[in-house]
Amino acid sequence: MKSWIQKINKKELIQQRKYSQKYQDSLIDFIFENIKTSKNPFCVEFGYNHKNIFKNNCGNCTKLIIDHNWDYVLFDCHNENESINLYKHFLTSNNICEIFRKYNVPKDVDYISIDVDSIDLWLFEALLKKYKARLFSVEHNSNFPIDRAITKIENTNFFEGDRLYGASLKALNLVAEKNGYSLIWVVEELDAFFVRNDLIEKELEIFKPNLK
Repeated sequence: MKSWIQKINKKELIQQRKYSQKYQDSLIDFIFENIKTSKNPFCVEFGYNHKNIFKNNCGNCTKLIIDHNWDYVLFDCHNENESINLYKHFLTSNNICEIFRKYNVPKDVDYISIDVDSIDLWLFEALLKKYKARLFSVEHNSNFPIDRAITKIENTNFFEGDRLYGASLKALNLVAEKNGYSLIWVVEELDAFFVRNDLIEKELEIFKPNLK
């Protein structure tokens, strides 16, 4: 019998895509249909580079907020709109957990979306020390070889429109595995999705992505 992970159908997800850049929102729906949510679902997204929540703004959390009425908080280094819980912060591995505490993000938050085009791996690693989300998505740099663990050093230089940004898929997967998460899907050229292992123990027996 196939696990639900092996039943993910890209063509069907693309057909159901609603607000996100590609088909992330329909993939997220499918994942939570299987791992379930907490009693009071909560999501976090950064960077969320829109001052309003509206259809087709490419946010990974947009559908959860508009269609499913999840609690949420959004962060960006340029934009702020407190009326939609969007706050302007320059996130680093040193301050991200403190900022999460400030905005009362639950330790077992349901979903965290990371996309800052630079220090994504370092933010991911810092959060995993304190926050055990059911699901993480982290943008990877598809320009890096799939069999190499590469990341941008942590500094204040953000994406400058070139091919050198963020982290490779293997680098992100190493951090995830070290902290009890498994890679279950990759939206090509964009986000890698990691689920907490205790939520997919049975599936792990028959599903193991190969990034060797």
